[in-house]
Amino acid sequence: MSAPSELAGFARMFWLLIGPAILILLGISIAHRGAGWFLPHDIAYLTILALILLARWYEFRENPVTSTGEVATPDDLRKFLLGAVLLGLGLLCVLKLMGAFWK
Repeated sequence: MSAPSELAGFARMFWLLIGPAILILLGISIAHRGAGWFLPHDIAYLTILALILLARWYEFRENPVTSTGEVATPDDLRKFLLGAVLLGLGLLCVLKLMGAFWK
């Protein structure tokens, strides 16, 4: 196994730290706004979620390891991608409902 590239290192930092932090901030903003669907903050949330998935996929291609540093398998990648999509979209729905009903 070769050493990971700098881009793979950034991708790892993005899917582990930067992306989720941005999603948290966007989530707070979405819950406070509470009006309508597919507004700019919603699109930004979905874009960051997609970038997290892309970053995980790219990092897996370059240096397949889990978040704990163990060797990752394609099954690990599938579990992460499916879990992130379900959790991310589910959380967006919850945030939109919070914004609509919790004022």
